[in-house]
Amino acid sequence: MLKSVQNAARFNCIILMLSITGLLLSAVSISARAENPPAGKVLMKLHTLNDPGSGNMPSHTILAPADWKVEGGAWWPAPQFFNILPTQDIKVTAPDGRLVHIGPSLGASDFRPSAFAQAQLGARRADEGSADNGNLVLYMPNTLDEWKTFLLEKAFKKSLPTATNFTMKSVVVIPELTAMLKKQLEPIIRQQEISNQQSRQMGLAMHSFADGAVLSGTCFYELDGKKWEHLIVFGTTQVGTDSQTGRQLWWAIEPSVSYRAEAGQLEANMPLFMAIANSVRMTPKWQAMKSDHSAKMNQIAAKGAADRSRIIANSNREISKIINDGYNERQASMDRTQKQVINAIRGVDDYTVPGSQDVVQLPNNYSHIYSNGNGEYLMTNDSLYNPNTDSNINNHTWSTMEAAK
Repeated sequence: MLKSVQNAARFNCIILMLSITGLLLSAVSISARAENPPAGKVLMKLHTLNDPGSGNMPSHTILAPADWKVEGGAWWPAPQFFNILPTQDIKVTAPDGRLVHIGPSLGASDFRPSAFAQAQLGARRADEGSADNGNLVLYMPNTLDEWKTFLLEKAFKKSLPTATNFTMKSVVVIPELTAMLKKQLEPIIRQQEISNQQSRQMGLAMHSFADGAVLSGTCFYELDGKKWEHLIVFGTTQVGTDSQTGRQLWWAIEPSVSYRAEAGQLEANMPLFMAIANSVRMTPKWQAMKSDHSAKMNQIAAKGAADRSRIIANSNREISKIINDGYNERQASMDRTQKQVINAIRGVDDYTVPGSQDVVQLPNNYSHIYSNGNGEYLMTNDSLYNPNTDSNINNHTWSTMEAAK
């Protein structure tokens, strides 16, 4: 059975955001305004989050409305899962309970012994939650129905123990994003093909493979006297080997981001939610620390890599472009979820910060956007409003922002 020491270094390289950021930050935006633009104004502030596991080093920054609660920051796995790289676990919550959650990335292993291995070698599938050479043992779902159960039980019910009346809608593939993910997996797939040719030449009954998809699912539930609609979008990748002893999988969930609003209001909130999620950034110092940590783990793994040379490590699967059109008619339930995600991507634009080369991504359904040059951005559709005459915020000079060209 192949060892799985390198899985986290292999998989923790898609960066949406880390989260959905790496995947969606480079989205090609459409500048059309919403049919019903939001009223009032929103003040977005830059928050800096820390890493308690690294001496409270500043680890991430995120833009969020001034009156929303921002929690979390850097996330480290338990010590026994040392091959999972640190990422982030950030929650941004509105006073009324709306939520954006940029979850941690997970690397896992799943060995499925063959009938031969079970009968002749006494092999068995390791218990979920246990450690396998520094990796988390987690059984990977095989079908969309299994993913539906996985998300309901392991994501929603586990994280919301006081919620009731859960209804999990079908988990669907986001074709546009999956196509890009598969494109970025092509170097690994080619490497696996070379490995399979070598195995055949040597007479080995061994086959290697790689695959990936971007999935989404929506869950409805009741909590704190309200009915909620909660959308989760995540990427999943896998590298595996089939042999006489069974199937060895190394797989990952990365990125993972979810959005919650009261039932029926999620779609209207998605441009703001997407702007919050897409604003996550690692600080340069923390990113350098993470890279150094990854390099050290790779060195440790390389000491015994002779029997793992068939698996390519550290593939860069950063997504570069979103496909903005070419929809085909789909089943109504699938179409709604997919459009919710893609339309949310289209609901943000890049805006140039006055007096600098910096660009920030903000909802495009506001006709007036201002910056005070201090990491704060004000959005409104009130053409008569002037932030420079607002006594509540006029301690700074506010300049008009334009969409980046």
